[in-house]
Amino acid sequence: MTDNSFINKRHVPEEELHAYLDQALSRSQCVEIESHLAVCAPCRERRDDIAALRDRTTALLSILAPPTIHTPPFAELRRRHVERSTRRQRIIRRSAWAASILMALGLGWGARTFAQGDIEASAAAEELPAAPVELAATTPPVSIPVSDPARADSTPAGPVDQYPPVTKEPAAETALANTVAPQPNAPAGDRFPSTLADRSLNEEPTLRITSTSLADQDELATDGLWRSLSWDGAKEQSVDEWVPRVDGLPVVDVQVKESSEGNAQRLMVVSQRLRTGEVIRTFSGPANEVTDLLARQPGQSVTASLQILDDDDSLAVGDSLMRQRSRGTERMLAIQGSIPVDSLRVLLLRLR
Repeated sequence: MTDNSFINKRHVPEEELHAYLDQALSRSQCVEIESHLAVCAPCRERRDDIAALRDRTTALLSILAPPTIHTPPFAELRRRHVERSTRRQRIIRRSAWAASILMALGLGWGARTFAQGDIEASAAAEELPAAPVELAATTPPVSIPVSDPARADSTPAGPVDQYPPVTKEPAAETALANTVAPQPNAPAGDRFPSTLADRSLNEEPTLRITSTSLADQDELATDGLWRSLSWDGAKEQSVDEWVPRVDGLPVVDVQVKESSEGNAQRLMVVSQRLRTGEVIRTFSGPANEVTDLLARQPGQSVTASLQILDDDDSLAVGDSLMRQRSRGTERMLAIQGSIPVDSLRVLLLRLR
């Protein structure tokens, strides 16, 4: 391969081209092949094709080959471990602080709600003070004289200590006491007999109170046809009839039922709500119908009766009261609710 004729005519074999590209030949062989490639176009094309194939093969091998892992030094690994441990402890500590704050807030709110409920219950008990009760069954019932028309026309609203003690008598002696209803819309002289001021104490109306203990229930147990009215509607439809209610308490509902005995006296139930949310009911109407209705009602109940002991029709009485007596109407008053009996007695004295 040293003469010029051989260089110009002989082509470079493929294996020598591979060796040339791999730089596996000596310097003299490389110079001879480069001199031939300078004057031989076919050999240059073959060299270029082989070089391109080698580049594509190297690129594919670099893609398929696993990545190179460079292991950091031991000091770097130890620093990373300490940093992760510190971060984990910091997160746990902050979570514990947040949980303790939430628990403290929940316990404080629960204790406040419980204490506020006790305060409201104590305030409700103070609003309804208990009237003094004498336990002696032989003590005669308390009599409230009504000789003074101004006193008969309004109920005292002072403290409970101003009223006389109420005698606690057996229910069998007073549950069926008859009453005569006063007329609030008429003058005081027409509501009670004008000659009662000259009569003895034994002939005056007598207030009798008794109580029964039953279970608690919110719904009114009724039968027959009842009408539900508002307080204003009840007053408009009861111009000549007294609708009793506890003074100072909002009226929730007024239920009216015509008397089953055919007289003009109606059975009325006035529902009112205390500040504690409890509902009390005031019953008024014929004595036998009120007694039957109370027998079906659960809860504490207190009944009161105003009974005229002398039934002489020759007395000079008001026109309204005379009309009721001529019709044979008798009325009983009762208060029923799920509160202590002593509180019901206080509310009974506040009836208007």
